[in-house]
Amino acid sequence: MDRSTVYPTEQPTATTWLGAERAKMIAQGYLAQGILGTSTVVDGLSCIPTIPASLAVTINPGSIYQLEPVDSTSWSSLPLDTVHQIIKQGISLDAVNLTLIPPGTSGQAINYLIEAAFSEQDTGSTVLPYFDSANPLIPFSGPAGSGISQPTLRQGLISLVAKAGVAATAGTQVTPAPDVGYVGMWVVTVANGATQLSSAQISQYAAAPFILVKLPQLPYWVQQGTYWQCIDAGAGNGIVVSPIPVPATQPANLFVRRINFTNTGAMVITIVGSAGLLGPYSVIHASGAAIVAGDVPGNFMMHLNWDGTSYRLMNSKIATAVGSLSASSGEGINVTGGAVVNWYLPGLVDQPIIANTDLFGFYSAADTHHRVETWAQLLANIRNGLTLSLLNVQFLTPFTVGYSGTYVPTTGTRSAIVLATGGGGSAGCAGPVNNAAGGWGGGTAFTFMSMVGVASVAFTIGHGGVQQTVPTLSGYRGGATIFGIYAQASGGPGGWGPSGFADTLPGTGLAGNLWLQGGAGEYPTGGNQGGNGGSSFWAGGGAAGSNVPGGNPTIGSNGSGGGSAHAPSVPGQPGGDGLIVVIEFG
Repeated sequence: MDRSTVYPTEQPTATTWLGAERAKMIAQGYLAQGILGTSTVVDGLSCIPTIPASLAVTINPGSIYQLEPVDSTSWSSLPLDTVHQIIKQGISLDAVNLTLIPPGTSGQAINYLIEAAFSEQDTGSTVLPYFDSANPLIPFSGPAGSGISQPTLRQGLISLVAKAGVAATAGTQVTPAPDVGYVGMWVVTVANGATQLSSAQISQYAAAPFILVKLPQLPYWVQQGTYWQCIDAGAGNGIVVSPIPVPATQPANLFVRRINFTNTGAMVITIVGSAGLLGPYSVIHASGAAIVAGDVPGNFMMHLNWDGTSYRLMNSKIATAVGSLSASSGEGINVTGGAVVNWYLPGLVDQPIIANTDLFGFYSAADTHHRVETWAQLLANIRNGLTLSLLNVQFLTPFTVGYSGTYVPTTGTRSAIVLATGGGGSAGCAGPVNNAAGGWGGGTAFTFMSMVGVASVAFTIGHGGVQQTVPTLSGYRGGATIFGIYAQASGGPGGWGPSGFADTLPGTGLAGNLWLQGGAGEYPTGGNQGGNGGSSFWAGGGAAGSNVPGGNPTIGSNGSGGGSAHAPSVPGQPGGDGLIVVIEFG
């Protein structure tokens, strides 16, 4: 960064101060370019109906970052500089209302594009005091005593425009393209006869270059796979998805949630891109074989990889050709013939006798058979295998040890039971009309391990999902808790928000002898009630907000989900941080 050099008793000049200001602007511009790149991006500038509702929308404060000449006109005594370009910041400190006019023909509607561009203006004009260089004792008003006003501030602002499309029969109207130098942000649909607008008429422009996530939130977006997960909006054998952020080219990986229909033949996928639709592209098996009828059932979750010409299905439904089924030595199934096997299990019922409850299955190397372990057998095996006594219990929580560190066994520890719980998800943020759901509880991993030869174990405790403050968006997933390679558990997903799907992959164990899932966040039961957070192994979820005085939602604790609010556009609460409990025996 350039810095102006001045000396004691030196006569200051205008270019000294102006050059320093320009150098700071250039340095800040290159810093923004290093982080944001050279494409135009915007932050804030949300679009909402006016209050009270009218035929205008309110653009809330925000900023724009756009590549511009250093100075397109001379600035006081500094000449213009249009050769060099930097990222400039335009700021709108106050909300701006834009009035929209409905079409005059019955049955028609019109789309308005709310667009923005960087704007630079010289403002603050006033008559400045000068002195006569020939006789400094004589004051001047304005240059050479001319009395002319001069600007005192060069402002970086935002030009906001509501660009009207062409009115057409409702449902067929087309959104206009942004003007040169502008970027589109919002689309507002206005029908003939409308007297006021609501949030239902406002949608985000497909190629809007919003900064979707701030740096502190980026790890949580990566953890919950926001960048590559999307929902199928197609029909029949055609998949249609809208990834966030909107891609310019084919994404290398896609995780498509909830395929709408069982396929009846070959499949294709179309992707909503920043410059229009990408595709359709063929969807084929990972081997390159064509997809045939029935290969992709309804509500299936597809993992797709781009191979340069097609998308390959990486997690096909496994179907084995079989005929008759028979038991063999008390376990397994013999498979022959040419049908498809379906494995049916009885419905879940309460089992009051703990000895009759199967806990998990395992393969016994001793007699080469698959076996099941019950709760009673597990406890008996632990008791029989422990010629030990309880030595100590270490509670590793963010409050006591921070979010990461190194566990050191108590002297004399020979075995330990470790329970690791991931962070709880945060609640979704309520919208103007619909409430959001509570966050989900984090998963828990249980392991019984020998501590002989274990001097220390590195650990990480999952953060609770951070609070979602953007109305209608889903909450954030809690972080994973990791106790070396011995016990690992994922965080709970964020609660559902009215404008987006909830990440419903539950928090669960990732490493250890026993994996337990976190509880699901509760969906709102009515307009006056939010949703309770999902429970963890240790605690119930945060309470839902209600319209009862003092009925505010509460934060999750010990890995449970945060409760959601009942009031319009009010954020829910963060999820509870995870924890690790080490029960030491010596």
